[in-house]
Amino acid sequence: MFNFLVIASIISLAHTCTTVNGVTGACDLRLNEFAFAGANNAGAGAYGVLWYWTGVAALSCFYRHQNKNITEQLELGIRYFDFDTAYINASSATGWWEEGIVMVDGDAYSKSLKHALTEIDNFLGEHEDEVVVIRLKNHSAWAREAIKSTLQDEFSIFNNTQLNGERNPRLGDAIDRNWRVFVFVNEEFGRQCFKPVLEQVESVSHAGATVKCWEVNEIYDMIMSDERVTDEYYQVQVNWFYTYGLCIHELASLCDGEELYKIREINRLLRESTGRGVNLVLIDYVGSGDVRLADVMKKINEENVKYIADKRTQAGN
Repeated sequence: MFNFLVIASIISLAHTCTTVNGVTGACDLRLNEFAFAGANNAGAGAYGVLWYWTGVAALSCFYRHQNKNITEQLELGIRYFDFDTAYINASSATGWWEEGIVMVDGDAYSKSLKHALTEIDNFLGEHEDEVVVIRLKNHSAWAREAIKSTLQDEFSIFNNTQLNGERNPRLGDAIDRNWRVFVFVNEEFGRQCFKPVLEQVESVSHAGATVKCWEVNEIYDMIMSDERVTDEYYQVQVNWFYTYGLCIHELASLCDGEELYKIREINRLLRESTGRGVNLVLIDYVGSGDVRLADVMKKINEENVKYIADKRTQAGN
C-alpha cells in the first residue's frame, strides 16, 4: 500500500510539457536529440576535500574535480552528472563514512551517493520542466558486486519524480509523466540491472595538456572515427577536460571561458556529417570561467530544435 501511495503521489505531480531545461520547442525531441551540460566526476569535491580511507586528506590538485555542491551545480545549469563510485560496508560505516555507494576519485573518498541524489530530487521537485541524466561508469572493481546489488535501493530515494527506464524517449512524455531522471550504468553491473546500460560514443577518456585546450577538429575527428556515431541508439559525448599535465583546476581553466564556444562548432560539424549533434558534454570545475557551459548548451539545443523541426518537415513533404 505504501509503494502504491508513493507512486500515486509522484504521478500527481506530472504536468504538460512546455519547455525542457529552459529550451522552448524541445518537448518533441528525444533524449538522444537533446544536449546536456555535464559535470565530470560530479561528486569529487562537491562536499569539500576528498579523504583517503586512512583519514588523511587527498591533495585537491589530483583528486578534486568540482568545488560546487550538487545543488550549486544544478543552479549553474548542470543536468548531466557523472559519478565515480565505490562502496562502504556497514561494518566500516562510522561518522563521515556512511554505509552504501560512495562517490570517489580513485582511492579518495567523498560523501555517499544518496546525498547527491537527495539534492537532485529536491531540485526537480521545485523545477517541473527539468530533466536530469546520471551516469555510473567508473567504479572500484572490488566494489562492483556490492554496488550492483544495492542500486535499486539507492535510487529509491527519489520522491518528487521517478526514474525513466526508456533509453531514448520523447522528452515531452518524460515530463508529462514525471519520469524525469535517466540513469545509465556500466555494462559490468550487468544487463539484467534495472537501469539502461551505457551505450556511448565518447571523444576521449584520458589525455594530457599544459598550455591549451582542445581544437575543434581534434574532438570532431575522434567522434567521427567511431562508426557508431550515426546510430541514434548511442549517446554522443564530448569530454571537454584533460586528465594529466597540471592540477585538475588548472587543466579546467585551459578549457573554460570562450573555449566552450568551440563545442557549438563541433555540434554543427557533427550535424552536417551525421544528421545528429552532441548529446552530452562533461567538464571539470563547472563554476569556473566567465562563460557557462549551460548557456552554450542552450544555444546548441535551440539550433538543434530548428534543425530537427526542418528535417521532419522536409521528410513529411
